Amino acid sequence: MTIAGVFFGVSANNPSWKIAAAGIIPVAGFWLLDSYFLRQERLFRKLYDDVRRPVVDVELFSMNVQPYHAVVPWGKVIFSHTMVNFYGALAFVDIAFIIGGIVRTVNG
Repeated sequence: MTIAGVFFGVSANNPSWKIAAAGIIPVAGFWLLDSYFLRQERLFRKLYDDVRRPVVDVELFSMNVQPYHAVVPWGKVIFSHTMVNFYGALAFVDIAFIIGGIVRTVNG
């Protein structure tokens, strides 16, 4: 957020589409990083749900979440409400700065 804010601040004072376009890199990077950790959390929740039910056979003290990868796909996590609302808003602002910089460059 802070890194993207720096790019947004510089783009607001000096509308350059190149600087604004560089701002999308940390937004996308942190979106993917947060999505990774959210997916890990969801995978461990699935494992926990199976461990607490006596019907399901799970190895004792196992932390293997590999069997749950199909249940928690990347697309559902990356485009979940929390990710889209936060990082989508940042990406939208950055795209607005990019378009503003392009318009300023074209109009001279």
